[in-house]
Amino acid sequence: MRLYHGSIEIVETPEIRIPNRTLDYGSGFYLTTSREQAENWVRRKFKGGIERGWVNVYEYDLDIENRLSVLFFDKPDECWLDFVMANRMNKDFQHNYDIVKGPVANDR
Repeated sequence: MRLYHGSIEIVETPEIRIPNRTLDYGSGFYLTTSREQAENWVRRKFKGGIERGWVNVYEYDLDIENRLSVLFFDKPDECWLDFVMANRMNKDFQHNYDIVKGPVANDR
């Protein structure tokens, strides 16, 4: 499976960094199956004065999930919303999942 990460830097080896803000799924390295979504994220950074960005592309082997703790939300339901809001509202909230998969929150 091909995954994308929009960034202001080339990311050859993904790493988890401590975020400077709360994120929907907590600390982690965020990827998308949509190249367009990754491109849009980079374009939004241009509005903040960034002049260059990249869409990093990765090949992901789904079989790895058999060895990891994965939380999967197939739709934005009440459980998904509770999880996103816990991450957004409580800076001390932590979960024990290796991978969290699910829809993107649209705050519009």
